[in-house]
Amino acid sequence: MSMQDPIADMFTRIRNANAMHEETVLVPSSKVKTAILEVLKNEGYIVDFKVSTELKSTTTITLKQVAAVVVVVEVVEEIDEVFRCLPEVLRDRFQVQ
Repeated sequence: MSMQDPIADMFTRIRNANAMHEETVLVPSSKVKTAILEVLKNEGYIVDFKVSTELKSTTTITLKQVAAVVVVVEVVEEIDEVFRCLPEVLRDRFQVQ
């Protein structure tokens, strides 16, 4: 079965791998994708990529890792907002340190 939008598929694979905190992602290779990945690398969105021609032409993309501290801070802020909305009786019962 042929792919309808291979570039959108590449971006979706990158987005999904990034959401799962993967270090690398494999995508089918093409000249257009290689040119797009070169721009992403130059702009600092990805660390590197490598085109492999063994068997099927694939590209291994090394993703840029973001510090987990940002995610933790966002979660703590969300929990804090939830506790502010609780009635006083429940806030006393569920103390957050």
